Amino acid sequence: MFEKPKLTDEVGLKGPNDTWTHASTMAIGRLGGGNTRSDDLMVTWTDGEVTPWPPNASS
Repeated sequence: MFEKPKLTDEVGLKGPNDTWTHASTMAIGRLGGGNTRSDDLMVTWTDGEVTPWPPNASS
């Protein structure tokens, strides 16, 4: 059985600010596993750090 795609709802993003000038790569997906989580956003920053967004998101 295939899982129904979850990326069907439009999501509004906050406008540009100084934070995002330091983001080098972003990835979205069900990175926490399981069927109960929503999609996650992972950000690689220009200093090499990789964090979930928002920063207090649990994995």
